[in-house]
Amino acid sequence: SFFGIFFIIFLLWMTLFTPFFKLNDYIYLKVCENENIYFLDASSYANPSSADQEHLDKEGHRLLADAIFKKISEIEENVENE
Repeated sequence: SFFGIFFIIFLLWMTLFTPFFKLNDYIYLKVCENENIYFLDASSYANPSSADQEHLDKEGHRLLADAIFKKISEIEENVENE
């Protein structure tokens, strides 16, 4: 669902910069698979800026936006084919 997609993106955004984000991402992936929710691992597409090691810089935002756009396109394609 639309809410599910952005809920997962929000959760990933919140965990993107935690020390154990790969473990968290794996847990989120498994929950999403069980609940039939699409998943996007934001940390696979963007890294924190060198300025503060916390926030995305302009390039990080662009990369994450591209990944989100592609994921939404993939989801739309899947919905159309159902």
